[in-house]
Amino acid sequence: MKKMFFLSLSYFAFSVGAKTLNESLLPLNKKQSQFGETALLKNIEGKGEKKSYNTLYFELNGNKFELEIITPSTLAEFANNRKNISSMIIKSYQDQPTPYQGVITNMSKCPKKFVPDTSQLQIGLKEIFVVKSFVGSTFNHGICEEKLITYLACNSFYFDDKKSQYYKLKVFSKPKEDCTKLVNNFFENLTDL
Repeated sequence: MKKMFFLSLSYFAFSVGAKTLNESLLPLNKKQSQFGETALLKNIEGKGEKKSYNTLYFELNGNKFELEIITPSTLAEFANNRKNISSMIIKSYQDQPTPYQGVITNMSKCPKKFVPDTSQLQIGLKEIFVVKSFVGSTFNHGICEEKLITYLACNSFYFDDKKSQYYKLKVFSKPKEDCTKLVNNFFENLTDL
């Protein structure tokens, strides 16, 4: 019990350290020229049997970022993961049966203006797939009412085939801002060392 507490405490102290984004990207031989000196809010590192997982949380100008990197990864794993996550997001805005069946309605419909938008960004040789949607205060998808919207979210996916690394970047901006520009800026300024 004491050993477990000590391990948890030391891990907690490590993950809340005042590291910058670039310091966290260094072991992956990457750097970020625009966001690189931003202090991390949290850095979670994990190791699987054959993979390492890094999730980095940071904030800049009121926008929230969550970057997940999986190394090594294959193109097939990346494509499957991207498809599953995108489908889940999009399905959360589709017509849903209501818990009551009756005279009023038996389906809950999401107005078209709230339905997620998908796009493909081309930045040099990088192809980034983006799903843009509105989310609530707890970052939950499926929000179809103006008064419940807190953020505009961009879930973006990029596979670096040279390094076999899978990047999933979530950006949460104000609803009236375009988080796609922030995704574009992030990947445009992400380079190898």
